Amino acid sequence: MIMIRIRLNPGTSQERCWRDPHHGIVCSVKASPIDGKANAALIAYCSTRIGVAKSAITITSGFTTRYKMLAIETKHSRERVEALLCGDADAML
Repeated sequence: MIMIRIRLNPGTSQERCWRDPHHGIVCSVKASPIDGKANAALIAYCSTRIGVAKSAITITSGFTTRYKMLAIETKHSRERVEALLCGDADAML
């Protein structure tokens, strides 16, 4: 299991993740932050990018804030997971 801190931007026009020098990994999702919809969208997006089931990703802290701590059950290293989330070309090898 690995832990990754993510800053979530809900209610955006597109879904994507990138590295920010001030905030680390930032993810944008289209869903609004109402009734946990943005959290669910974050889990769905991350599971697709990493290639794991949605049930393998858990938000361990930050349920109602922009900063989330995700626990991810995966065989990949933390560096590889971050690269997959951010779409780094080297991660696709």
